[in-house]
Amino acid sequence: MSADPTVVARPEPGVGEMKRSVLVRREIAAVGQERAVVLAIHGHGGSVDQLDTLCRALGSDFASVLPQAWRPLNIHGVVEAVHPGYSWYFDFAVGQPEPATFGDCLIELETLIYDLYEEDDQRRLFILGYGQGATLALALASVVPDFLSGVIAIGGSVPSIKGWTAPFTDLKRLPILLIGAHSAGTVERLTGMNANVDVLEHDGASHEPIDAAPTAIAPIARQWLDDRVSGASVMPQSSQHA
Repeated sequence: MSADPTVVARPEPGVGEMKRSVLVRREIAAVGQERAVVLAIHGHGGSVDQLDTLCRALGSDFASVLPQAWRPLNIHGVVEAVHPGYSWYFDFAVGQPEPATFGDCLIELETLIYDLYEEDDQRRLFILGYGQGATLALALASVVPDFLSGVIAIGGSVPSIKGWTAPFTDLKRLPILLIGAHSAGTVERLTGMNANVDVLEHDGASHEPIDAAPTAIAPIARQWLDDRVSGASVMPQSSQHA
Protein backbone atom coordinates (compact mmCIF):
# COMPACT_ATOMS: atom_id res chain seq x y z
CA MET A 1 0.00 0.00 0.00
CA SER A 2 1.20 3.50 -0.82
CA ALA A 3 2.85 5.62 1.86
CA ASP A 4 0.81 8.57 0.61
CA PRO A 5 -0.68 10.16 3.76
CA THR A 6 -4.00 10.64 1.95
CA VAL A 7 -4.46 6.87 1.67
CA VAL A 8 -6.28 5.62 4.74
CA ALA A 9 -7.80 2.39 5.96
CA ARG A 10 -10.69 2.27 8.38
CA PRO A 11 -10.27 -0.07 11.38
CA GLU A 12 -12.59 -2.91 12.14
CA PRO A 13 -15.49 -1.83 14.36
CA GLY A 14 -15.31 -2.52 18.09
CA VAL A 15 -17.98 -4.27 20.12
CA GLY A 16 -21.27 -2.45 19.76
CA GLU A 17 -20.08 -0.20 16.94
CA MET A 18 -21.69 -0.05 13.53
CA LYS A 19 -19.82 -1.81 10.74
CA ARG A 20 -17.57 0.44 8.68
CA SER A 21 -16.21 -0.05 5.19
CA VAL A 22 -12.81 -1.73 5.24
CA LEU A 23 -11.84 -0.47 1.78
CA VAL A 24 -8.48 1.25 1.47
CA ARG A 25 -9.09 4.70 0.03
CA ARG A 26 -7.58 8.09 -0.70
CA GLU A 27 -9.33 11.17 0.64
CA ILE A 28 -8.79 14.56 -0.99
CA ALA A 29 -10.16 17.39 1.14
CA ALA A 30 -11.73 20.48 -0.38
CA VAL A 31 -9.89 23.76 0.00
CA GLY A 32 -12.12 26.25 1.78
CA GLN A 33 -15.84 25.55 1.80
CA GLU A 34 -16.74 22.11 0.47
CA ARG A 35 -19.51 22.24 -2.14
CA ALA A 36 -19.86 18.47 -2.46
CA VAL A 37 -17.93 15.22 -2.19
CA VAL A 38 -17.24 12.93 -5.15
CA LEU A 39 -16.94 9.19 -4.54
CA ALA A 40 -14.67 8.11 -7.42
CA ILE A 41 -14.69 4.37 -8.25
CA HIS A 42 -11.87 3.16 -10.48
CA GLY A 43 -12.11 0.62 -13.29
CA HIS A 44 -10.66 -2.84 -13.94
CA GLY A 45 -6.89 -2.72 -13.44
CA GLY A 46 -7.04 0.58 -11.60
CA SER A 47 -6.18 1.70 -8.08
CA VAL A 48 -6.58 4.79 -5.90
CA ASP A 49 -4.35 6.56 -8.46
CA GLN A 50 -6.48 5.98 -11.56
CA LEU A 51 -9.03 8.78 -11.07
CA ASP A 52 -6.87 11.00 -8.86
CA THR A 53 -5.91 13.46 -11.61
CA LEU A 54 -9.48 13.69 -12.86
CA CYS A 55 -10.83 14.34 -9.37
CA ARG A 56 -8.28 17.07 -8.67
CA ALA A 57 -9.14 18.67 -12.02
CA LEU A 58 -12.78 19.04 -10.93
CA GLY A 59 -11.75 21.91 -8.66
CA SER A 60 -10.49 22.41 -5.14
CA ASP A 61 -13.98 23.14 -3.80
CA PHE A 62 -14.98 19.49 -4.38
CA ALA A 63 -13.73 16.87 -1.95
CA SER A 64 -13.02 13.38 -3.29
CA VAL A 65 -12.93 9.88 -1.84
CA LEU A 66 -11.21 7.25 -4.00
CA PRO A 67 -11.66 3.66 -2.77
CA GLN A 68 -9.54 0.79 -4.06
CA ALA A 69 -10.75 -2.68 -4.94
CA TRP A 70 -9.20 -5.51 -2.93
CA ARG A 71 -8.60 -8.04 -5.75
CA PRO A 72 -5.06 -7.60 -7.13
CA LEU A 73 -4.51 -8.71 -10.71
CA ASN A 74 -0.88 -9.75 -10.20
CA ILE A 75 -0.08 -13.44 -9.95
CA HIS A 76 0.27 -14.56 -6.33
CA GLY A 77 3.91 -14.64 -5.23
CA VAL A 78 5.23 -12.96 -8.37
CA VAL A 79 6.90 -9.54 -8.03
CA GLU A 80 6.21 -7.34 -11.06
CA ALA A 81 7.94 -4.10 -12.01
CA VAL A 82 4.58 -2.42 -12.66
CA HIS A 83 1.60 -3.49 -10.56
CA PRO A 84 -1.23 -4.52 -12.90
CA GLY A 85 -3.84 -2.98 -10.62
CA TYR A 86 -7.01 -4.22 -8.98
CA SER A 87 -10.41 -5.50 -10.03
CA TRP A 88 -13.74 -5.06 -8.29
CA TYR A 89 -15.43 -8.17 -9.67
CA PHE A 90 -15.32 -10.92 -12.29
CA ASP A 91 -17.37 -10.76 -15.50
CA PHE A 92 -19.31 -13.42 -17.37
CA ALA A 93 -19.71 -10.97 -20.25
CA VAL A 94 -19.96 -7.21 -20.79
CA GLY A 95 -22.61 -5.90 -18.43
CA GLN A 96 -22.99 -9.29 -16.71
CA PRO A 97 -20.92 -9.34 -13.49
CA GLU A 98 -20.39 -12.55 -11.55
CA PRO A 99 -22.91 -12.26 -8.69
CA ALA A 100 -20.76 -13.13 -5.65
CA THR A 101 -17.79 -10.85 -6.39
CA PHE A 102 -20.07 -8.05 -7.59
CA GLY A 103 -22.24 -8.34 -4.50
CA ASP A 104 -19.44 -8.12 -1.95
CA CYS A 105 -17.87 -5.00 -3.47
CA LEU A 106 -21.33 -3.42 -3.85
CA ILE A 107 -21.95 -3.95 -0.14
CA GLU A 108 -18.59 -2.42 0.80
CA LEU A 109 -19.22 0.63 -1.37
CA GLU A 110 -22.73 0.99 0.05
CA THR A 111 -21.23 0.87 3.55
CA LEU A 112 -18.71 3.54 2.56
CA ILE A 113 -21.57 5.78 1.44
CA TYR A 114 -23.22 5.35 4.84
CA ASP A 115 -19.88 6.22 6.48
CA LEU A 116 -19.65 9.45 4.48
CA TYR A 117 -23.22 10.31 5.36
CA GLU A 118 -22.60 9.72 9.06
CA GLU A 119 -19.56 11.99 8.96
CA ASP A 120 -21.73 14.83 7.60
CA ASP A 121 -25.38 14.23 6.76
CA GLN A 122 -25.67 17.68 5.15
CA ARG A 123 -23.01 17.20 2.46
CA ARG A 124 -23.95 16.49 -1.14
CA LEU A 125 -22.59 13.21 -2.47
CA PHE A 126 -21.96 12.38 -6.12
CA ILE A 127 -20.53 9.14 -7.53
CA LEU A 128 -18.11 9.17 -10.45
CA GLY A 129 -17.28 5.77 -11.91
CA TYR A 130 -15.08 4.52 -14.73
CA GLY A 131 -15.47 1.12 -16.44
CA GLN A 132 -16.26 -1.38 -13.70
CA GLY A 133 -16.60 1.61 -11.40
CA ALA A 134 -19.26 3.10 -13.69
CA THR A 135 -21.25 -0.13 -13.58
CA LEU A 136 -21.01 -0.11 -9.78
CA ALA A 137 -22.01 3.56 -9.70
CA LEU A 138 -25.14 2.86 -11.74
CA ALA A 139 -25.97 -0.10 -9.51
CA LEU A 140 -25.53 2.03 -6.38
CA ALA A 141 -27.96 4.56 -7.87
CA SER A 142 -30.67 1.93 -7.52
CA VAL A 143 -29.50 0.83 -4.05
CA VAL A 144 -29.06 4.15 -2.21
CA PRO A 145 -30.69 6.82 -4.43
CA ASP A 146 -31.81 8.89 -1.45
CA PHE A 147 -28.19 9.38 -0.36
CA LEU A 148 -27.01 10.64 -3.76
CA SER A 149 -27.14 13.96 -5.56
CA GLY A 150 -26.08 12.47 -8.89
CA VAL A 151 -23.94 9.94 -10.78
CA ILE A 152 -21.34 10.34 -13.54
CA ALA A 153 -20.63 7.11 -15.41
CA ILE A 154 -17.70 6.92 -17.86
CA GLY A 155 -18.43 3.76 -19.81
CA GLY A 156 -20.04 0.88 -17.91
CA SER A 157 -23.67 -0.18 -17.94
CA VAL A 158 -26.64 -1.01 -15.74
CA PRO A 159 -25.69 -4.54 -14.63
CA SER A 160 -27.75 -7.60 -15.47
CA ILE A 161 -27.34 -10.14 -12.68
CA LYS A 162 -29.32 -13.35 -12.48
CA GLY A 163 -31.30 -13.51 -9.27
CA TRP A 164 -30.71 -9.86 -8.31
CA THR A 165 -33.30 -7.11 -8.50
CA ALA A 166 -32.50 -3.49 -7.72
CA PRO A 167 -34.09 -2.41 -4.41
CA PHE A 168 -35.34 0.84 -5.95
CA THR A 169 -36.90 0.96 -9.42
CA ASP A 170 -37.99 4.61 -9.18
CA LEU A 171 -34.94 6.87 -9.02
CA LYS A 172 -37.12 9.99 -8.64
CA ARG A 173 -35.32 11.95 -11.36
CA LEU A 174 -31.85 11.31 -9.94
CA PRO A 175 -29.40 13.14 -12.25
CA ILE A 176 -27.13 10.77 -14.19
CA LEU A 177 -24.49 11.79 -16.73
CA LEU A 178 -23.31 9.08 -19.14
CA ILE A 179 -19.98 9.82 -20.84
CA GLY A 180 -18.61 7.74 -23.70
CA ALA A 181 -19.70 4.33 -24.91
CA HIS A 182 -22.17 2.32 -22.83
CA SER A 183 -23.76 -1.09 -23.30
CA ALA A 184 -26.88 -1.22 -25.41
CA GLY A 185 -30.04 -0.46 -23.49
CA THR A 186 -28.35 1.50 -20.69
CA VAL A 187 -30.13 4.78 -21.41
CA GLU A 188 -33.48 3.08 -21.87
CA ARG A 189 -33.18 1.15 -18.62
CA LEU A 190 -32.24 4.26 -16.65
CA THR A 191 -35.00 6.41 -18.12
CA GLY A 192 -37.39 3.53 -17.45
CA MET A 193 -36.36 3.82 -13.79
CA ASN A 194 -37.26 7.54 -13.86
CA ALA A 195 -33.68 8.82 -13.83
CA ASN A 196 -32.85 12.22 -15.33
CA VAL A 197 -30.26 11.12 -17.88
CA ASP A 198 -27.80 13.26 -19.85
CA VAL A 199 -25.69 11.55 -22.52
CA LEU A 200 -22.38 12.92 -23.75
CA GLU A 201 -20.74 11.10 -26.62
CA HIS A 202 -16.98 11.41 -26.28
CA ASP A 203 -14.55 9.41 -28.41
CA GLY A 204 -12.10 7.52 -26.25
CA ALA A 205 -13.70 8.52 -22.95
CA SER A 206 -14.41 4.94 -21.98
CA HIS A 207 -11.04 3.55 -23.07
CA GLU A 208 -7.54 3.58 -21.60
CA PRO A 209 -5.63 5.60 -20.75
CA ILE A 210 -8.01 7.32 -18.34
CA ASP A 211 -5.01 9.39 -17.18
CA ALA A 212 -5.42 11.45 -20.36
CA ALA A 213 -9.12 12.07 -19.77
CA PRO A 214 -9.07 15.05 -17.36
CA THR A 215 -8.25 17.59 -20.09
CA ALA A 216 -11.37 16.69 -22.06
CA ILE A 217 -13.70 15.28 -19.42
CA ALA A 218 -13.02 17.38 -16.32
CA PRO A 219 -14.50 20.66 -17.66
CA ILE A 220 -17.68 18.86 -18.70
CA ALA A 221 -17.98 16.97 -15.44
CA ARG A 222 -17.22 20.15 -13.49
CA GLN A 223 -19.97 22.10 -15.27
CA TRP A 224 -22.44 19.26 -14.74
CA LEU A 225 -21.59 19.12 -11.02
CA ASP A 226 -21.80 22.91 -10.74
CA ASP A 227 -25.26 22.87 -12.30
CA ARG A 228 -26.52 20.14 -9.96
CA VAL A 229 -25.11 21.80 -6.84
CA SER A 230 -26.59 25.16 -7.83
CA GLY A 231 -29.88 23.67 -9.00
CA ALA A 232 -29.42 24.45 -12.71
CA SER A 233 -29.74 21.84 -15.44
CA VAL A 234 -27.89 23.24 -18.45
CA MET A 235 -25.58 20.89 -20.31
CA PRO A 236 -22.92 21.57 -22.97
CA GLN A 237 -24.27 21.91 -26.52
CA SER A 238 -22.51 18.67 -27.51
CA SER A 239 -24.61 16.66 -25.06
CA GLN A 240 -27.83 14.82 -25.73
CA HIS A 241 -30.70 14.65 -23.25
CA ALA A 242 -32.32 11.24 -22.95
